[in-house]
Amino acid sequence: MTSHLRLALLHDLKTEAWPLSRDVEHWRAEARLHRDESSDRYTLSMARRVDVGKLYCQARHSMPETAHGAHPLPVPEVCPVTLEDLLGEDLGIEITDEDRKPKPSTKP
Repeated sequence: MTSHLRLALLHDLKTEAWPLSRDVEHWRAEARLHRDESSDRYTLSMARRVDVGKLYCQARHSMPETAHGAHPLPVPEVCPVTLEDLLGEDLGIEITDEDRKPKPSTKP
């Protein structure tokens, strides 16, 4: 599910970074597809484990340097959306400020 969210964020970022690109409609369609796939796989028990901020940072890092030779417009450094925003529904969860804080890495 998180890989679909990351790809949705990446395509949303591309539309924001290159709003005049001939690929904007394609990117929007891809973002919708990946959000739908995420929504289909989502269960309430996943809510607290999904770090949207981390996924956003990964998507931002994955952006190409140019699109058809054009450099990107600036995009937000911090994720401007919530999990509920991405999935487009009331998930029946309450996300606290504590939940929004970056999680420490568990990698050695």
